[in-house]
Amino acid sequence: MLSGIGASVTINGGTIEAGWYPISGNNRSTWNSSIVVNGGELISTADYAIYHPIEGGMVTINGGTVYGEAGGIALNAGELLVKGGTVTSKGQGSTGNWGDGTGKLENAAVNISANYDQVTVAIIGGILSAEGDAIAIATGTKHPVNLSIRG
Repeated sequence: MLSGIGASVTINGGTIEAGWYPISGNNRSTWNSSIVVNGGELISTADYAIYHPIEGGMVTINGGTVYGEAGGIALNAGELLVKGGTVTSKGQGSTGNWGDGTGKLENAAVNISANYDQVTVAIIGGILSAEGDAIAIATGTKHPVNLSIRG
């Protein structure tokens, strides 16, 4: 879990498997925090593999596999750049019924809800794979969403 100014994690290989999130932020204002996936596997057996609620934070997927029963990556704030790798939603997991985190989010490879701050997503490579929605933008988001897909 990322918490604190400038917190960061880089995954270069191996496997991290969790019931909920293998990687999660925990502070809406943890500026300059980063998650970088260069290789390996992040697997959630019930929910999203990466949950990112961090204003000013950055998630970069360069390679590897980000896989969740509910979805690959859920963003409530910050930026996502997908340049490679595979982000997958099995579309069968439950995000629960609570009112924070991924609670009540739709299943998707990438879910953008922008409830805490604006979200910017750029997908310029890699593979988005889903048994339902590849990208979902939640209705009623409180902040702007910027989405760019090319390649």
